[in-house]
Amino acid sequence: MNLMEQLQLIGQAATVISVIIAIWTIRENGNMNRRMMNMEVFTRYTERYEKIIKESEKVDSSFRLDPNNQKFAKEAKFEIFVISYLNLVSEEYYLKEKGYLDIEVWNIWESEIVRMLNTPLFVNQWQKRNSEFHAFPGFTNWVTAVQKKNLNLPKIDKKPAQ
Repeated sequence: MNLMEQLQLIGQAATVISVIIAIWTIRENGNMNRRMMNMEVFTRYTERYEKIIKESEKVDSSFRLDPNNQKFAKEAKFEIFVISYLNLVSEEYYLKEKGYLDIEVWNIWESEIVRMLNTPLFVNQWQKRNSEFHAFPGFTNWVTAVQKKNLNLPKIDKKPAQ
């Protein structure tokens, strides 16, 4: 092999190595951008959640202490809170379904969302308001299924054992 062939071989190897490095860099930048986007989504939606909760506490601070209290299910002043919360959750659910929200972020939120959706306030209001979410049947079906699943669970007697 003469010098010219050796130089060509070295040039080809350098090209292949450069392409591999470029692909790896692009992939890593994509992963980093995805992580940053998820962090931004997480932060913004957490801020919105906190704002909605704080607004509900202005109406009645005992709501956060006992959201299962039946009195909240019948009070009209909580309707705006419920609508705001359901809008937030529908957006989060949409982002998850479309793959814009990392499943790990959704998993952090989901148990609290399910807990809240199964309070008497939300069960009562969902029966009145679910038609407002007809544009996103996937969300409507999910909320209905979450609430139906909870209704089929055995009820725990909260009376202390004697």
